[in-house]
Amino acid sequence: MKRLGSLLNCVFLGLLFLLQLLPEAGAAVPGVAQYTERSGRAELLLKGEWRFFWKRLITPDQVAQALNEPPVYLKVPGGWNDFKDPASGREVGGLGYATYLIEAQGLTKIPDLAFYMPFASSSYRLWILDAKNPSRIILTMENGVVGTSEETSIPQQDARYARLPTDPSVDTVYVLIQVANFHWIQGGLFFDAGFSEFSYLQRDQERNKIINLLLLGIVVIIGLYNLSLFLHRRTDYGSLYLGIFCFALAFQYVRHVPNLLTFLHEPTSFYFWLHRSAYFVAGPVMAASLNSFVRANFPKQSWRSFEIFCWAYAALLVFPLVFMQTSMPILVFRVFQMGWVLSFGILIQVTRAWRQKEEAAFLSLLGSAMLLAAFTHDATILMKIREGTMVLPYGVALFVLMQSQIVALRFTKAFHQSERLGRELQKEVERQTRDIKSILKHIKQGIFTLVPPFKQAGDQYSDHLVHLLGKEDITGQTLDQLLLKQSNLNADSRSQIEAALDATLGESTLAYEMNEDSFVKELSFQKTPEGDKSIFEVDWNPIVNKEAQVEKILVSLRDVTEVRRLKTVAEQREEDIRILIELVQIPEEKFQRFLSKTKEYIAENRDIILNKSEPRSEVIRRLFMNMHTIKGAARTYSLKSISSSAHDVEQYYAALQRDEVEWNDGKLMADLDEVHRILQHYQLVGEERLGWNSSEKLVKISRAKLEQTLYFLQTIPPASVSPQQEQTLKAMTDKLGDLCFDSLAVLIEEASRGLDSIARDLKKSTPIIAV
Repeated sequence: MKRLGSLLNCVFLGLLFLLQLLPEAGAAVPGVAQYTERSGRAELLLKGEWRFFWKRLITPDQVAQALNEPPVYLKVPGGWNDFKDPASGREVGGLGYATYLIEAQGLTKIPDLAFYMPFASSSYRLWILDAKNPSRIILTMENGVVGTSEETSIPQQDARYARLPTDPSVDTVYVLIQVANFHWIQGGLFFDAGFSEFSYLQRDQERNKIINLLLLGIVVIIGLYNLSLFLHRRTDYGSLYLGIFCFALAFQYVRHVPNLLTFLHEPTSFYFWLHRSAYFVAGPVMAASLNSFVRANFPKQSWRSFEIFCWAYAALLVFPLVFMQTSMPILVFRVFQMGWVLSFGILIQVTRAWRQKEEAAFLSLLGSAMLLAAFTHDATILMKIREGTMVLPYGVALFVLMQSQIVALRFTKAFHQSERLGRELQKEVERQTRDIKSILKHIKQGIFTLVPPFKQAGDQYSDHLVHLLGKEDITGQTLDQLLLKQSNLNADSRSQIEAALDATLGESTLAYEMNEDSFVKELSFQKTPEGDKSIFEVDWNPIVNKEAQVEKILVSLRDVTEVRRLKTVAEQREEDIRILIELVQIPEEKFQRFLSKTKEYIAENRDIILNKSEPRSEVIRRLFMNMHTIKGAARTYSLKSISSSAHDVEQYYAALQRDEVEWNDGKLMADLDEVHRILQHYQLVGEERLGWNSSEKLVKISRAKLEQTLYFLQTIPPASVSPQQEQTLKAMTDKLGDLCFDSLAVLIEEASRGLDSIARDLKKSTPIIAV
């Protein structure tokens, strides 16, 4: 593609070079323009060498004298910048004033004679004089005000034409033109003036006006349309760039509509500067915006670096073109004139897109080809290589229409895709709606939403919610009416939930996060005063809108009553198994003895608490000693729950001794009840799991009677009984002794069973006891 672009550039530049070498039509005699037969119409072009008078404004009465002076010639069309002043020998530059004079021959061959004058840079005044009598003025025409300084001249650029009086005797005339330029970098006559048929000039002028106004309207409408597309879809930069291109092109078209600027306002230096600035800035902007439009539509086949270059080219030309119009270096203007070369880079990018079969690339390439063909066609006409009508405006209009078709096709495709996505989205919404309804119908949870401003239940809720709450009318009910009023929550908790909802609904998610702890996670609910209570787990979830604000609160209720019951049963069974493991470690008789002694200590502590007849310190000491004994015995047999509960009670007694807490009968009795409850639990496990039943194995007898009987047996003299009776008596005495008293070995063994745990608590080594 790079080679193709270089080849196209070389071909085009070569074509222009060859066209410059072709012979020009016009006068062969300097200072004289002669009628030449041309196909199509009678016309006399004033093209060639004109007499030139620098820094002189020759008037009609001075023409005869000027003709007798040594002639100085200047080529028209063209500027006077390179003209060398005969007095100084230096180039005069663009600013100044001068007079042009040429003799035109053969006017009688043109019927219905008329004269047309394109604009000069930057104002002119002309006379057509009878060659036989130069003092006779046939026609006067002016554009702007010709002066000898910037203050005395007013620039204006408009093409004019006028009919000449019919006089068959006038075949040769002098055309005298005064030109002044103090407002642009180049001065002179840059377009051919000439004579032609009035009807043709009139028809051509009107046609140009209508065509250019029509094309101007088309370009503006397309520009507005594309800008409106961009405003409705801010990501569509292609429409934006095409709109910019159209408005830049419109500034160029305005100057091509005959007499439009004169119709809009009176000619002044300011308006001249304003229109010329807009005209010359529009060119680089057109190139840059068109390239950006191509890149926006064909990003893979265009170059980012070239886009940057185009905009840099446009930006760098803005300052000199706008603010340095009379002092601009001529090189800058040449750079501006070469801006059309950028079109080849754009054409190469479009060609690449077309070759890679990008969508709508063919339309862009076709429009570019039409524009290039129209430009080449008009260039050959301007260079007088061939006759014809200017078609560049049509080519530009077709080019803009083709480019706008790219936007239209993409917009149409996007519209159809949007319609398809809309239909698919609607189907998806309907499907999801059905799914949500199905979920709400079958899910075994109570689901509803709370909506502002009154924190009421929305119209969508699960069918199971009706079963959980026992209410048919859900929609519009407040949270308090639905749930809180029949819950176990106190007034303070309910108020906190209401306040948290007020602070959350309609606010940001941060407000919900800050108040999340105020929403209870579990509560007890009773449908009717006579009914059983249900335990609900409650989930609170914010529903957030696109502005990240909490729009609704989704509430989910799960009935966990049975789960909690099963969990309690499982925990109870786990506790029973642990107790069972502890009980099988000790003999039944020892446990029964521990059970009996512990109950005695608990009963004694109850009596002490209820009576409190002794001094307070002594009462607390006795309570502490009894509970310490229970704890020690429980540790001896590794009954962990009893020892742990007794330890907690003991710590409270110790705090009472240190006056760290107040005496509280209710707490003291509740602590004893807890220890007694755990003790009974151990007893129940032993009876149900191990078959230990103390009521079936023990005979109640007072210790005093038992000791009295033992003493009586020990007082019987051995001599009073036979040897056989003596053995029987000794066996009875030993048995009663075992019932009344424990052996030293047993006592030491029982006392030493808890030494290892006590040693660990005190961080001491475990003692070794041998009996």
